[in-house]
Amino acid sequence: MLMIDSSEAVQKNPTVEYRVKSISVKQDDAVTSITDEAEQLNRIGIALINQEKYSEALEKLLSSLALYRKINNLQGVGVLLSNIATVYEYQYKYEYALDVHIQALAILQEVDNRHGQRNTLNSIGFIFNRLGDYTNSLEFFKKALVIDQEIGELHNIGISLNNIGSAYHGLSDYSQALEFYNQSLEIRKKLNDLQGRAAVLNNIGTVYFEQSLYSRAIDFHQQSLAIRREIFDSYGIGESLNNIGLIFAVLGQYKRGVDISMEALEIQESVSNFRGMREALTNIGFMYSRQGQYENARLIYSRALEISQNIDDRRGEATLLNSLGLIYSRQGDDSKALSSYQKSLKIRREIKNPWGISETLHNIAAVYSRQGEYDKALELYNESLLIAQDISDLAGQGSTLGSIGSLFKEQNQFELGITFLKKAVTVYESIHGDLSVLDHGLQDSYKETVSATYRELADLLLQENRVLEAQAVLDLLRTQELEDYFQDVRSHDDAPRNVDYWQPEEEILTLYKEVLLAKEDLARLKAKADTEGYDSLTSEELELYDQLSAREGELLDNFTEFLEYPAVKAAIALLRTSTEGQNIELASLRTLQNNIANLPNAVLLYPLIFEDRLELILVPPDAPPIRRPVEVSAKDVNEAILNYRTLLRSPHGSTQQAKAAAQKLYNWLIKDIEEDLALLDNGTSTQTIVYSPDGALRYIPLVALHDGNQWLAERFSVTHITTESISDFDTPPQTEHNILAAACADCSFSPTVGGEQYTFSDLPFTRTEVNNLAAQIPNTDVLLDVAFSKTDTKRRIALSNYNIIHLATHGAFISTSPDDSFLLFGDGDIATLRDISSWDLEDADLVVLSACETGLGGQDLDSGIEVLGLGYQIQRAKAKAAMASLWRVDDGGTQALMNAFYLALSEGLPKAEALRRAQLALIKDDLSVISGESRAAINIVDFDTGEPISLKASSDHPYYWAPFILIGNGL
Repeated sequence: MLMIDSSEAVQKNPTVEYRVKSISVKQDDAVTSITDEAEQLNRIGIALINQEKYSEALEKLLSSLALYRKINNLQGVGVLLSNIATVYEYQYKYEYALDVHIQALAILQEVDNRHGQRNTLNSIGFIFNRLGDYTNSLEFFKKALVIDQEIGELHNIGISLNNIGSAYHGLSDYSQALEFYNQSLEIRKKLNDLQGRAAVLNNIGTVYFEQSLYSRAIDFHQQSLAIRREIFDSYGIGESLNNIGLIFAVLGQYKRGVDISMEALEIQESVSNFRGMREALTNIGFMYSRQGQYENARLIYSRALEISQNIDDRRGEATLLNSLGLIYSRQGDDSKALSSYQKSLKIRREIKNPWGISETLHNIAAVYSRQGEYDKALELYNESLLIAQDISDLAGQGSTLGSIGSLFKEQNQFELGITFLKKAVTVYESIHGDLSVLDHGLQDSYKETVSATYRELADLLLQENRVLEAQAVLDLLRTQELEDYFQDVRSHDDAPRNVDYWQPEEEILTLYKEVLLAKEDLARLKAKADTEGYDSLTSEELELYDQLSAREGELLDNFTEFLEYPAVKAAIALLRTSTEGQNIELASLRTLQNNIANLPNAVLLYPLIFEDRLELILVPPDAPPIRRPVEVSAKDVNEAILNYRTLLRSPHGSTQQAKAAAQKLYNWLIKDIEEDLALLDNGTSTQTIVYSPDGALRYIPLVALHDGNQWLAERFSVTHITTESISDFDTPPQTEHNILAAACADCSFSPTVGGEQYTFSDLPFTRTEVNNLAAQIPNTDVLLDVAFSKTDTKRRIALSNYNIIHLATHGAFISTSPDDSFLLFGDGDIATLRDISSWDLEDADLVVLSACETGLGGQDLDSGIEVLGLGYQIQRAKAKAAMASLWRVDDGGTQALMNAFYLALSEGLPKAEALRRAQLALIKDDLSVISGESRAAINIVDFDTGEPISLKASSDHPYYWAPFILIGNGL
């Protein structure tokens, strides 16, 4: 992934030609004749190098060398030795090349050929770099820089600065690497050196990748790729594509990554770039492995390993041995896995590659952990984690912390497992913060690669009855999901989101860090004494050694000793004495629990989907949370959701079939908490459910579940929450309604959004819908068709004090591209969700989107996050609540439901209860359920005809009455 600016590796012609021109000595005619012949042979050799005919080139160069030696032309001998070494480099015969370059360097120093010396020093540094000996590489690159600075050639200074950066990069000293890369980049820009600039940009991108700063890595690699395409640099194009493909793979976009890496492989094969071929194959194998295609991955890795061994690419060889170990491990062959890992680790230690050492130690530890050898596993995890922290490898830190947490869990040390899993989640949150500038697809796929750790933590917390904390973790994951959809979310709230730690957990993590650092210091001091002698230790180091030695008996050496460490035992004991884990300070959840008390007999319901069960979490306002696990697999739950959703979207389907599907989900989601809902601590039964569904449960309206006798809508009002609405339940609605009611009745438009054309038809019932609304509630302004323009609507909202905004129009929430999701206006214009999020809706108690499929745009089940997406954006614009539909709704049924809803609001009912009464009116075909009065007394009529509204068309099928959900403050 690195591009070394050695004269041999980057540009063959200019540097080799330069060496020929550097030969200039006085000589007689005979010597001149020999010199001419030698130079001619040298030129032919160079031409053959450029044609990649290395054996023939070597023959000509050796003949030239013999002639220069014959006339004792040391200048020529030195240059020819360097050219011969170059041939060995191109043939990946690095040991031969190194030996010849060192011979050349001695002669070039003797004849004081400074240009030749700097070229050869860079070449030697390059070989050490390829061999993974970054310490020696750094030494030779620095010597080359000294000569470059003496000569004062800016171009060569830029080369040497980049090379020094590459050596620090190999040592995983990222801050130093970036410092030298950036110095080199400034020189390349000044000289308009496009090829060199692209190489440095590539290297900077690789540094950011290894630090898990993926958005920055992509940016620099794409800059490099653009330049390389501009200058038709095939080697470079293949390299940049390879790097970009790998990042997509790490972020979970495997198909995209494979496509890019396959393109890179074709390019590298066309130019016989074996190292590039190895890198592309390694990436492709990684992507197959991540997708569970282990045999395909193994075959590809084996091919890449053969290439690495043939070209003496030790870093690549170590990477592939590690990758093969992973395949063997996943196929259950621990013996082969450990053998492959140990070979990889040996090489990575020899070439001093900290990033790789950390990775392989983690993998070996995972095998020991699976075999139950927890002491060995923890010791290796500790070593891996220390290295990852030293080199700022966030992904490595998160993975290892999570593995340590899982290890403790396996040993039934749940308190420690929770502590380390929390720390892993904290690291993943910091990585996620860097991804906010990437497109939705990458953010979403990255979330999938780490969500298992969040769920494992929540699972463990639930097993420990630490219910509020489990909610907090799942809320964090849901917030992350919403952030994945809306990339500018952090501009709204830049405060970092994280898990809460108990004080004993913080103490455990502090002790763990101190103990590991103490062990590291002891090992460092012992190593220095061993290699440099006892007298090399300073007085300060000896004092530190005495201090650490005195504590060595207390230091962490393995799993058992850490548990027995007195301070750790005390912290664990304190955790265990905390009753049911409810004394942690979780401000947002406490606020929410207090706020739901403002709703009529309300409870908070969190159903959480795990692979082997559902966890039902019920939070009353005045009592500890209640946990009810339900034995059902995630697969069965998702299949039931998909089946019921299909029935819900079909207006002509059987109501009985819908009821049967609804009852199946009811038995899982509600049956086990029936008694809890029926009797709250205050002696009353639940009236309002504040609902926070998990995953695909978001696709099903809770009110559309059926208990065998009645729909849930006949028993409870329901309001959904997002992270934006957690603290808004204590805000009462305004008593006087001031409404903006807008409709697009003549709505036959075909806007093009995100490159796709949408075709909409008229919505004639929306005219009646908003006119009836105006007849029902005074202080209602109506905008129809062309008067309902985007510009005027936004102005009116900003300049008027509307507390309810009702928009009856087409719209779509596009799950694959939320920025393109939109509402349609009566003049054919559109407003995207990003537009809407900037509207001034602070005075709005409710924004109703009485439109087609405003809550959801996808057809298939996924995470369901888009269901809450629109409500989230509306609330980010400061509205208290939003109402949107989950599927394409019936125009006439919507009119009836909305008129009933506003009738209920005019009776003074809370929003959640008003929606329930409206749904009940359609179910029973009877508006009197809203206020108890007869229909005639209510006097709801069609604005155009003067006839009473008929609900006969709606029936009790949930397709008609259940599509709309309330998101936010239900008061």
